[in-house]
Amino acid sequence: MNKNLLKECKSIVVFISPFFISDQDRMVATIDDPYILITDKKITAIADLLPVLEKMHQVNKSP
Repeated sequence: MNKNLLKECKSIVVFISPFFISDQDRMVATIDDPYILITDKKITAIADLLPVLEKMHQVNKSP
């Protein structure tokens, strides 16, 4: 993946909730192995994402 794109994404991320903060001293939220959805479609409802979320859930349940 393009490193410039990753740098840009890092600067866009905002905290939605203080519960995402994993290091209180540095006020940092670290996410290990995140799933990243890239789309050119407009997402207007959670139902638009449901098939993707269900697939992710199945993959994560696999041993």
